[in-house]
Amino acid sequence: MKHRILTKEDENERVNNYYLHFLNERKLDLPPPSPGCAPEDYIRHIRKHWSDLPTTFTDTEMFRLLEDMRRNCRQSLLPLESFSWLESSERACFFGWHTLMDHLSRDPSGVLKELSRHSHVSIVIADYLSKNKYPSNARGQLIQIIRILDLMSDQRARNELLERIKQSWIQVFKIKTPFREVSPEDNDECQWTWDQLKKENIALDKYSVFSGTREIFNCIQLSFDIWCANHFTDSNSIKLFRLAFNSAKAQRKYKNSKSDKISLQVFIDFKTREKLKIISRNRHLSTADALQEMIEEEFKRISGNNLK
Repeated sequence: MKHRILTKEDENERVNNYYLHFLNERKLDLPPPSPGCAPEDYIRHIRKHWSDLPTTFTDTEMFRLLEDMRRNCRQSLLPLESFSWLESSERACFFGWHTLMDHLSRDPSGVLKELSRHSHVSIVIADYLSKNKYPSNARGQLIQIIRILDLMSDQRARNELLERIKQSWIQVFKIKTPFREVSPEDNDECQWTWDQLKKENIALDKYSVFSGTREIFNCIQLSFDIWCANHFTDSNSIKLFRLAFNSAKAQRKYKNSKSDKISLQVFIDFKTREKLKIISRNRHLSTADALQEMIEEEFKRISGNNLK
């Protein structure tokens, strides 16, 4: 992508979410005045309304608590540079999101149980598991990735997980995609390509209902990337699929080009046939296309003579 996915407001909201989580862990509930406000404005808001909270902390204890909150935030949140590879392209973002959600769906080490305490995260995971979440918005998926990783208490496991996903994407990115000519605006082409993936058992069956062509296109790329990342998929399988896909696409293109044409069998002498070949080469056309072009030209020339 040529621009950053996260806005300044998104980055502020990330820090504010951690601050709120920090307070909630201590039985204190005081949301920021607005989700994307500057973190320092949130801190001033906490100080202003501190007396409204059910706590007996002194001013000195409050100051220490807020300093601990800042320090823990800096130590706990991964630097945004850690996610730069996800911002590099929509494909990378969708791949990272799907891989993380698939990891969570298998609930290793009770991660889901830990995250279930946070309603905004548990809803996202529930949507995914019930097959209602589709990779249609790179910004939304990146925010989900960061939000979930921020809330994982085991920082070592979190960092290792993100690095594994990154290394997996690097290997996938090296593989040439066969869909460079598929336009995200061409519904027929996207639907046909998706059907080809289903025939080869590559399409992610979790995604079957789409709201638009862009969503189909994203799922085409994502399905291929996830299939390539599977350790059961070797380079020969990828090569064979690419050959089969390109062959099917060429046959479809040829069939479409002939759909509005009829066969015309005529006999001409040898010398005229050779002249037709020369004309075809000169016009850089096939014999049939050259003949059709000359007929059209002649028809335009004589069309004003009361043709019947």
